[in-house]
Amino acid sequence: MVCRLDMHKIDSATDRAPLLGVQTEAVLLGTLGALIGSLVSILGTYLANLARDHTNHVAIQPGPSAILAVFLFIGTFCVNYLRMKFPKANFACVNACVVLSFTMTEGAAIPIFTPQLAWLFLIPFALAGALSLAINYFIWPDDSMENYLKVLLKVVGSTTSFIKENSRAFLDNEEQGGTTTLPSLHTQLQGDILFMIDCKHAVQREVVYSKLSNRDVSLLSRKIKDMYPGLHGLGLSNILEKPFSKDATGAHVSRFDDTLALMRDHGDTLAQRIVACLEATTTCLTLFLPRERTTLNTILWPFPRLFMKTSSPEEMHAAAAQLTDALTDLDVSLQQCLEKQNACGLNYFINAVKPDHELGIFTSSTFGNDPTSNIQTVAGPLFLIYLYMDAMNTLGKNIAEFAKTTRDLTEQRTTRRLYWPTVSFRKWLFGRSVDATSFAANAYSRDQDAGPTDSATTEVVTNTDFTDLSLVRTRTHVDVDMSDTNAPSSSSSSSTSSSTSQLRPSTGTYRRVPSNPDVEPPVTWSEHFFDHLFHFFTWFKDIDTLMALKTALGMVLLAIPAWMPANAAWYSEWRGQWAMITLCLWSFPTTGHFYFGIYVRVLGSVIGAILGIVVWEICQGNPYALTIVSFLVFIPHYHIFFFNPVYRVASLMSKVTMVLVVIYEYDSVQAGTYEAVWTIAGKRLLLVVIGIVATAILLAIPAPVQGRIELRKRLARTIRDIGHLYGITTAEICSPSTSPLPTTNQAKAFMKLCMNIRRQIADERNLLAHSKYEPPLRGKFPFKQYTTVVQTVDNLADLVIGMAFSLRNIDGNWRHKIAIALMKERREYLASIMTTLKLISTTLASKSALPPYLLPPVVARQRFAKILEHQITLHQDDMNDPSLAPYGSYMMNGSSFVGEVQLLLEAVTELVGTEDPEVWLAVHA
Repeated sequence: MVCRLDMHKIDSATDRAPLLGVQTEAVLLGTLGALIGSLVSILGTYLANLARDHTNHVAIQPGPSAILAVFLFIGTFCVNYLRMKFPKANFACVNACVVLSFTMTEGAAIPIFTPQLAWLFLIPFALAGALSLAINYFIWPDDSMENYLKVLLKVVGSTTSFIKENSRAFLDNEEQGGTTTLPSLHTQLQGDILFMIDCKHAVQREVVYSKLSNRDVSLLSRKIKDMYPGLHGLGLSNILEKPFSKDATGAHVSRFDDTLALMRDHGDTLAQRIVACLEATTTCLTLFLPRERTTLNTILWPFPRLFMKTSSPEEMHAAAAQLTDALTDLDVSLQQCLEKQNACGLNYFINAVKPDHELGIFTSSTFGNDPTSNIQTVAGPLFLIYLYMDAMNTLGKNIAEFAKTTRDLTEQRTTRRLYWPTVSFRKWLFGRSVDATSFAANAYSRDQDAGPTDSATTEVVTNTDFTDLSLVRTRTHVDVDMSDTNAPSSSSSSSTSSSTSQLRPSTGTYRRVPSNPDVEPPVTWSEHFFDHLFHFFTWFKDIDTLMALKTALGMVLLAIPAWMPANAAWYSEWRGQWAMITLCLWSFPTTGHFYFGIYVRVLGSVIGAILGIVVWEICQGNPYALTIVSFLVFIPHYHIFFFNPVYRVASLMSKVTMVLVVIYEYDSVQAGTYEAVWTIAGKRLLLVVIGIVATAILLAIPAPVQGRIELRKRLARTIRDIGHLYGITTAEICSPSTSPLPTTNQAKAFMKLCMNIRRQIADERNLLAHSKYEPPLRGKFPFKQYTTVVQTVDNLADLVIGMAFSLRNIDGNWRHKIAIALMKERREYLASIMTTLKLISTTLASKSALPPYLLPPVVARQRFAKILEHQITLHQDDMNDPSLAPYGSYMMNGSSFVGEVQLLLEAVTELVGTEDPEVWLAVHA
């Protein structure tokens, strides 16, 4: 037992997290999981002891073993179900699994009830966690606030470079400058911001001794996220300008260039003022960082530094004054640009739009008859100009708000103080977990470049590599079998599921009733009972539920030798519990995830076994030599663990296996029962193989879950949700209403829908990456087509969010005028787009072919554009309306959205095919 106590201390200590708050959370959750597992073990062994026949001299008896098996089954089921549904509980579930595996098997051989066995495993977990916390708190402690500020400065620097590059490329009409594709735009804007949000969550989880508080960090992060619509609009304007310059006639390109020349000076001035404001903001934020320390000073004094030298209040007030001057210049430039915006729009209207309308010149004779072009009306180039202007105005206002917040914090937060965590328990419990290793993986880039970045650092490749992944589960996991007509949406589905709303007369509120064509909503108590029973069996057939049940059953089967008197001795000697733990922790719902897990885990186990033999042969059992050599071996392991996400698990398995081999060999020498080190390493690998084989057998019963099928179903669900989001967005432009802005509840619900779609897309990218590892038994996986679908769905989500943000700045009266003009034609056009999205979702979910005759989205857009040109005429007075710029932004986002729907339709057509009635007629002729 002593060797196992040491083993768990070392095994738990290897899972250290680099940031204090994140590590404290992980240790507390891990210790809580071990505590709950120990309490369940105590209860199980107590009840088993009551069923024991104390007159029988054989300790292992059928009755107590059956009770221990029941507790092992229930405990393992709960552990696996929680581990799959709540990624935050992963570490706690691992510890609980280890405790249950050992106590429920070895407890059968103890003839009396004693809680000592559970404490023997709980105490090492608690001690290892305390030791890990002590090391991280008192030796080279990581400062989450400093990490956050460095990442924030990097985000501000990349934003500055993005604005410089794309504004200049649009105004100069450069063919290769700026952002060129929607995927690259998404990658440029999302990467650093997502990492900044992770850093913010890390700050919120710990006690902070800093000038900035946890709430200040949340406020700054919110201001940064508010810039996203403006940045996306700026990049989109640059993307749409390039094909227009190639496709349009020379006269219209010349008029467009003349308008750009007219606005170039003021546009450059605004961009320069925005950049100057961001640089002044960077100066203020840099003052919140502690003074730089030399490497030698850090090594000689690795302990916490409560009395570090920081910027003086005078320096901070001086920086705030400079930022105030930059803000004043930005406000003046914004006002001048707004006035110039009307003049530029009027110029293009007089020179291009009005003459063409008067002469009856429309799209087909102006820009050709290409339905795939995103500019389909004579006023399209005008809307493109307004897209750029609206993006720059929105961006300038958001950056001004960010700068004002930074200035206020710089003036007010001049001294350091203690701040306690502010995240609520509900948000902490149900919020997204923080990947602790991501901080170390990005530390190099933050330390080397915490300031502005040039365009080279933000350049991305359109064909993203999906192989750079880890085995960490994504944030959401919603299993809805859309191909099964007998299975309705589960209760975990989002609010976008098919449903109807009914009004409660007593309260005047709406309640959501699931739409089911098979039955009406339950009314009587018996109908409610059988409805709940039906939902229970639906939950029972859920992928995660079945996986947890199969894993629990496999654990009990592998533990049977421990409950047999004839086999218990060799089972304990071989430590057969590790086969159970391998089965429990290596079980994954999809085959691709499982095969990828086998690859990295077996690789890590083999390397760890070899290293264990080498370390033992070098040290020959000398404790001091073992300590030094193990330390040297751990250094490259931790480097891989923190900097290589793909082989992170392999590094962890190698460390664990090496430590187990060395400690088991040391234990055998000390106990006088010598066993060759290669024998122990071989036994360890054999237990791993047994666990893998058992996991593979359970995965194939009743049928393996294929990740590519889950990917297809979830993509269908996401496309349906995007169609729902598109309908909500366009409802404001189709329904006559003069309401100024959406309510707070509507805005929150809309953002929740957007976040759910973003998380679904993250899940789908993970499934796409794992699907590559599934064996192509029936045929190869169409990875290229699915990559296109996932990327297009991601673009659709960006564009529909851009449409929604543009509508916020359109006046209610202007929206009302748009809604009542051509209401029938507009609704028919939007109905065509939403029907196409619904059709794509349905055919992808059911694997049915698309109909032979379908109106392409771009053709529907082209027809509606012609109706607009013939029946709607812009007037000169409209150029002075402030709602025209956001309306132009809305129109260009919407046009690009339809173009992406067309690409999605083409990609899905390659996957599911198209019905061909002529073939049927030919066959049956």
